[in-house]
Amino acid sequence: MKSFRACFCEDGSFKSVPLCLEDRKIALECTSLWQEPRPVDAVIKKCSGLLNEGKILETISILEEEKSRHPKNPEILHHLGTSYHQLSRFSEAKSCYLDAIELDPNNSKTYYNLGHLYFDEKDIKESISCFRESLVLNPKDIDSWVSLCVCYRELNMMDECLQACHKLLILIKIQR
Repeated sequence: MKSFRACFCEDGSFKSVPLCLEDRKIALECTSLWQEPRPVDAVIKKCSGLLNEGKILETISILEEEKSRHPKNPEILHHLGTSYHQLSRFSEAKSCYLDAIELDPNNSKTYYNLGHLYFDEKDIKESISCFRESLVLNPKDIDSWVSLCVCYRELNMMDECLQACHKLLILIKIQR
């Protein structure tokens, strides 16, 4: 009696792979084309824990591997961008964030992180643009409002800064 296991490919289809020794060649051929499913949520959770422990290079290694398996997953790209950003590898981070936005233009967190990347690069106008877009998608995001206020202050745009701070204070009061 032969044993089989299901191996899944990236498009969601699957194929049964024989596990007995005499069918090893077939199994190797199949597994080179098909991959075991790896839940993205579990990988993201693991990487978040590693980032909290300061293991950024290990996180990048895992996420790059996942990116090769799932190149169109915006969540993997977002977290990979965050990891590169923490190492001040701005070019790689920006590329990941922009790819994530292209795949999922409705993720306010990616715009927020991209805004901080531009701020770190001293491109405050682009930073403002990203924080504004983040707020279009999630108008109750206090962190985006605070970051927008900081950017306006940085450019000495005091009227805009005061307006944003006023909206922030109203939001904080409502959320209490």
